[in-house]
Amino acid sequence: MVTIINSSRSLYYAIMYNEQKVLDQDAVCLEAAYYPIDVGKLTIEQKLSRFRKLAALNQRAKATTITITLNFATGENLSPELLKEITEVYLKKIGFSGQPYLLYQHLDAGHPHVHVVTTTLKPDGSTILMHDVRTKVSPKARREIEIAFGLRRADRVSWKTDQSAGYRPGRKVMYGQKEITAAIAQVLENVVSRYRCTSLEELNGLLYLYQLRAYAGKPGSLLRANRGLLYQALRPGGKPIGVPIKSSTFGRSFTLTGLEKKFAADGLLKVPMIARLNTVLQYALLSGAHNFRALQSRLREEGVDLVLLKPDSDKLLPEQIVFVDHRTQSVFRASELRFPAPAVLGTALEDRALLVGDPYPDGLAGLQPAEFTAPDNRLYGLQHFLLLLCRQEVLSDHMDPGLKRTRRKKKRWYLSDHR
Repeated sequence: MVTIINSSRSLYYAIMYNEQKVLDQDAVCLEAAYYPIDVGKLTIEQKLSRFRKLAALNQRAKATTITITLNFATGENLSPELLKEITEVYLKKIGFSGQPYLLYQHLDAGHPHVHVVTTTLKPDGSTILMHDVRTKVSPKARREIEIAFGLRRADRVSWKTDQSAGYRPGRKVMYGQKEITAAIAQVLENVVSRYRCTSLEELNGLLYLYQLRAYAGKPGSLLRANRGLLYQALRPGGKPIGVPIKSSTFGRSFTLTGLEKKFAADGLLKVPMIARLNTVLQYALLSGAHNFRALQSRLREEGVDLVLLKPDSDKLLPEQIVFVDHRTQSVFRASELRFPAPAVLGTALEDRALLVGDPYPDGLAGLQPAEFTAPDNRLYGLQHFLLLLCRQEVLSDHMDPGLKRTRRKKKRWYLSDHR
């Protein structure tokens, strides 16, 4: 079981996000704990009113809305009664006993999970302190629940079994089939929040798999000058469609400022994950992936998606080649990969086929065949692509300058006339 705890200032958004899924038949409201009316008879306004009355008791507290996600391993088919019991025990263990909450079971992901909406405000107006809940209290409660209910432990999940060929990335943004704002919010909440990215290029590589893009504007544009960010749906071929939506619509976490904070935190977290991608790529090349489609297919078997971002020029750059590793939930650019070129490219370059054919036959976003092969042959097929991956670059120190300790100046003692 994996738990995710987030705090929010918007009670309305936290509840309406789940209620919209209920209307779309993608979720079910299982329980409304400590409400005077049964959950089947409650209206949306009554669900909001219960929390608003508590908020009126302490108007100084701001981020009082707590959303908790309890994620279970694929194959654990838990009944609604068992989900209610697990949620009740978990909330009691983390100090939310007696607090009102709404429990939603979501049905639109590849694994069973529930969302909980509750508040830190108590009936007497005081607040529940959240300082150690995420880092100390919640992990301890999770381990106890895993043992008590016989759930698969989060630190012992077999990625090879759960997330290889049977991996389901979730639902793409299908323009015209579903309300676009809700569809984008679903991808941002369920996908972007869980993957480690360090730049907008990496984020767009991930969003391309869901037919979505984040656009910060052209250099010199008003959007870029004001540090704005827009989210826009894409056609299956990768071209934008529809009206872009402001990032502030989906909360501060998905604005440019919020994403930059996430990028800074993810930079250190994803460093250990690159070793696996290097190994997978070497194995794919040595196992007979002699052309682009074979390489892409081999990587997908190992839970890695290869995405080519649309280049601004005719030359494909390493920054525009993105690897999305679903097992470690990390995104890397080709310029970050490090492995010895001669040992890997010995047999892979024997077949110098050009990058032709649709790289995403199942509709995943990417470049079209015409964009793979330039008319003047400036792309040298697989050879050029792999040499970009293997290009060695001098790395500077990975440590964030803000984390480095400054040397203290030694005090110099001078003799005075009084000694």
